[in-house]
Parts: sequence; C-alpha cells; structure tokens
Amino acid sequence: MFRGSTKGTSIRLPVRLAAGQGYGWTCAAGTGEPAGARFETLPAEAIATAEKARAAARSFPDRVLLAMLLQEIGAAQDAREAWAQLAEERPDIPELAGLAR
Repeated sequence: MFRGSTKGTSIRLPVRLAAGQGYGWTCAAGTGEPAGARFETLPAEAIATAEKARAAARSFPDRVLLAMLLQEIGAAQDAREAWAQLAEERPDIPELAGLAR
C-alpha cells in the first residue's frame, strides 16, 4: 500500500507496477468524500510487443501503426499520447487530433 499527497493532478509512485496485475486507488480533495477506481496493468507480453514496436517506429507510417497497436492492446493513455504527437506533426490531418482525445 502506498499513501501520499500531491498539490497537482498526478503523483509518481516510488515503485514500478507489476505487469498483468489489478490495482485500486482512492483519493480525496481536502475534506471531501473519497473517490476511487480500479485498473489493471497490461500483461508482460503486451508490454514487450509495445516496446518492440516503439523501438522500430521511426517513420510517420510506423508511428501510426504504433498508435494503432497501442490502442488495440488496451494501452489507451499511451495511444492517445502517440496520436497527439502525430497530430502535432501533421495538423493537416484533423482526424489524428480526434484520435488523441
């Protein structure tokens, strides 16, 4: 169990989360009611696949394929970040910005 506080909207954990494990979190702002959620990390095989694709993604088309792969394996946050980078690089393709949301 980790307990901490932050003044911002995020916190960096002092440990690495294990692959394929479920986790839960709870937070409260000031004296407000606590809220929480559960999530599961990707399995080790999916992480390895994503890292291999990330290392090979040099060209714009390769990075599009990487974003699609991340989306497909359930790495939603990483996929949105990849789409956002692609959208910044190619503002002439508005669909990319839509995928980043």
